[in-house]
Amino acid sequence: MRLAIMQPYLFPYIGYFQLIHGMDQFVILDDVQYIKKGWINRNRLLLDGKAHAFTFSLKKASHRLPIKERYFVDDHGVEKESFMGLMALAYRKAPHYRETAAFIEDLLGFDELNVAEFIRHSLEEICKYLGIKTSFHVSSRLKRTEVSDRLSRLLGIMTIMGSTQYINPIGGRELYSKEEFAGHGMTLNFLRTKPILYRQGDHAFVESLSIIDVMMFNSRDEIRRLLTAYEFF
Repeated sequence: MRLAIMQPYLFPYIGYFQLIHGMDQFVILDDVQYIKKGWINRNRLLLDGKAHAFTFSLKKASHRLPIKERYFVDDHGVEKESFMGLMALAYRKAPHYRETAAFIEDLLGFDELNVAEFIRHSLEEICKYLGIKTSFHVSSRLKRTEVSDRLSRLLGIMTIMGSTQYINPIGGRELYSKEEFAGHGMTLNFLRTKPILYRQGDHAFVESLSIIDVMMFNSRDEIRRLLTAYEFF
């Protein structure tokens, strides 16, 4: 059984959804420390042919708190409205703007200030929208022993999930080795995204933007094709 474990990211790029697509089970890692300036509450859209960063603000809190204990600011609704305006400015001429904007507006209507829960809901709904049938789980809801190091945490989750094959994005080659996993009777593979290219209006292609950009410029059938543009090694 293929298993992937990732922190919850806000409207992540297509490689995140390729990882989910290639799995039998996907675990959202919500009980690790929130990292400032990561992708948990921010991402990028295409505006005037360039990557434009957006952020959903969080309430001030201790940097030691895990993701599951972080919350959006109380006036998050105002930021949601502003974000819809930003999407309109960026994509109003995109071929799939109307359908995608309506879908994202529905996601933003989810009345939840908890960061992990809001993102979990959006990830699951986007997967349904795109026809991804992978089962979702949340790490904080698994009955497991708390450990401090990254490898022991992953191996513990694998054991609970009954999986012996862990898949990590290619960037994890610096963090994990196949020999380490093999020493514990587990298999480690990496997912490498093949070149992704699609037309973004009249601009030169800008890669690794939010999945929203992919949805604005591609039909669901085209996106499903892009979701399979990866390989394991």
